[in-house]
Amino acid sequence: MRSPDLYLAASAFYRLLPDWAWLDWMIGVHGDKQRALDYIERALAIAPMRVDYHLEHGVVLTCLGVERGDAAALARGRRALAHARTLPHLLGTDAIDQQNAAILLEKPELACSYSRDGFIDWSGVKQAGTL
Repeated sequence: MRSPDLYLAASAFYRLLPDWAWLDWMIGVHGDKQRALDYIERALAIAPMRVDYHLEHGVVLTCLGVERGDAAALARGRRALAHARTLPHLLGTDAIDQQNAAILLEKPELACSYSRDGFIDWSGVKQAGTL
């Protein structure tokens, strides 16, 4: 895979998908935020001027920072989100992405559920085998 847009999509997919073992057993894949980070860093290596790639990079790092209590990842995520806000617009979605970066800077706890179309909250979904 060498398309940065595919790397972006894969990053969002692995970041948003729950990390449930049974999910891997059922459909052959589960959430993996480290994999998401790898994919978005590949996209940035190919196209470093894209607002959406910097936004996703900041989202993944912020999500990791919040989930793990990792201050260094959280700081890196904040820098990526802030940088996304400074880039020139290349796509019609860049203004929306920059607004979303501002929201995530104010509310980093939303990062793991971020999607341009809205926030996806898996917390209310029961895992298989739980009541």
